[in-house]
Amino acid sequence: MTSLHSSSDAYIALIHTVYTEQLKVYPQPPQYTVLAALYLTTSDGTGPHKIISLGTGTKCLPECRLTLQGEALHDSHAEVLARRGAVRWFLEEILRERVQGSQWIETYSYDSKSYYRLKDGVHIEMYISTVPCGDASTRFLAAFQDPEMAALKDGPASASAIVAQPEGTILSTSRGRNNYHLFNVLRTKPGRADSPPTLSLSCSDKIASWAWLGILGALGARFFGPGGVYLRRIIIGEVHLATTNDIDLRDAIREDCVRALGGRLEGLLPNANFSTPGFTLHKPIIEFTSIPFVHSRLAIGMDERSVSSNDSLCWRADSFPPSPLPVLSTVNTKAGSGAGTVQVLINGYKRGASPKHRQRLNDDKFLPHLCKLSIFRLYARLCKEINGEVIPSTQSYYDVKTSAPSLPPSVSPANPITGRPRTPCPYHEAKICLKGPSGPFRAWWEPEQGHLRDQDQYDNLRGADRALWIREDIGRAKKQRRGQRWEGFNVDGELVRSPSY
Repeated sequence: MTSLHSSSDAYIALIHTVYTEQLKVYPQPPQYTVLAALYLTTSDGTGPHKIISLGTGTKCLPECRLTLQGEALHDSHAEVLARRGAVRWFLEEILRERVQGSQWIETYSYDSKSYYRLKDGVHIEMYISTVPCGDASTRFLAAFQDPEMAALKDGPASASAIVAQPEGTILSTSRGRNNYHLFNVLRTKPGRADSPPTLSLSCSDKIASWAWLGILGALGARFFGPGGVYLRRIIIGEVHLATTNDIDLRDAIREDCVRALGGRLEGLLPNANFSTPGFTLHKPIIEFTSIPFVHSRLAIGMDERSVSSNDSLCWRADSFPPSPLPVLSTVNTKAGSGAGTVQVLINGYKRGASPKHRQRLNDDKFLPHLCKLSIFRLYARLCKEINGEVIPSTQSYYDVKTSAPSLPPSVSPANPITGRPRTPCPYHEAKICLKGPSGPFRAWWEPEQGHLRDQDQYDNLRGADRALWIREDIGRAKKQRRGQRWEGFNVDGELVRSPSY
């Protein structure tokens, strides 16, 4: 039987306290939002702990509004913002460690190179105020679905009507909540059918990829090397409200989360298929908490008036740049946000930045701290301070994150997709194992198969609905090329590769 009392309830209560008493950036009624946070803790749970990042949000940009120069967040779901906040925190913690030491990370040598890692006994965990969108929320959503809407979505009218797919099956992509009764489907945001289509994978799919790749991304992996940083535990809220008197449904939702957030990849990835070892599947422990989030949809009320907030909150711990005095105390309700950095975003941009100011890419005060361009600049600073390496203006964000460390593209073999020379870094090779032609997430790059599976549904569409389907299908066919399109900017925010390649 799945318990509703997590071993991390004390941390969850502290996260809520930081959010409600210090950050004080709330959605206005009847708006709701999702809260997510990442925190560091010790193996036995009795040592110091630290909340390092927090995010709220439910929005993402449609394909037609994606930016080419890395100056906006394409995905502002809470889980994504909390993870990006953690990436930035770890990169900044390297700079702080060089000045004053760190309570949480340390250096080590591997293959004659120096890297960082979490100190022995330190782990990172994640809290999400509700079940992540996508595959994990299959039966959770069904618990609230009325039969009429279920019919429109080609789904079951109840959680018990869902039929499990064969274990290890990876199906085609599906938009939002369409066919939400199917397990192991790669889904795009958003769930609402009347919203413009996006290229953003669901949070379930992204969290599952972190179980294989780690949470730090290609740039962070350069400094943390083999072994990476993986989530040990994920604590999920709101399940108790859907399963008050239904223990079997609660257990079923936990099964969905265990499978969707990493378990579905078990046995489908290589042990070592690239030059540097270190990438292995780390399935997170899944727990539920009964501590309610005050601004969740269920707390606000699931009626026709409730709408998701357009604002997103980003917070990360600690002052930056490093101060000359140690700031290594455990985060508590007083230290939670006073030593941190807060930003509010709307439509992927910093709230309050005018369209004119958004174009001033050389002025960091107008940029979201978690956008690709900001993190790229922080990465460049680290390269210069640690290795004396200067990233040339001819190299794009995509070039840097997919090339082997310290090897310029001019000495690398050609990329089979773009024809540009590069040597894949171990992280990029691991990503290919996940999403490449033989990977379990290969359906993300196989629109033709996905189209054929849904041929009957396509035949039933008429007029504008069929035109929309065709546009989405074309968009899926171009994902692999367009995924690089949004990363053709250099550290100055200038385009160095044609956006039409």
